[in-house]
Amino acid sequence: MIIKALGKEYNVKDITYKERRELHRLNAKTFWDGKVDPENYYDILEKVSEISGLGEKDFKGLSMVDIDQVLQEVFTEYMGLSKNEDGDWVFLFGLHITNLNQSKDLKSFRIKLNPL
Repeated sequence: MIIKALGKEYNVKDITYKERRELHRLNAKTFWDGKVDPENYYDILEKVSEISGLGEKDFKGLSMVDIDQVLQEVFTEYMGLSKNEDGDWVFLFGLHITNLNQSKDLKSFRIKLNPL
């Protein structure tokens, strides 16, 4: 499967049903009860890296924030998530995630949860 992120194409492994269920479980735990658990969020990204087969050689020259963006793109493709007309991600389990206050250097951002 080809994923486009940061102006580059990444060849990633297809995801199995079992792996997809595991990511869904981790995702639900990350955004449970209207709160974001950063530790669980990074667990998702690490699991995506493992499943996808992407690693250090694929991320040479990228910042950690860039690597997170690539893994987030892979995750959204794996989970069948889509963007709404505003460009915000709509998650399958009923939360609307809006990326707010992204800094110019892309070193930090906040996530706002809005019930659908």
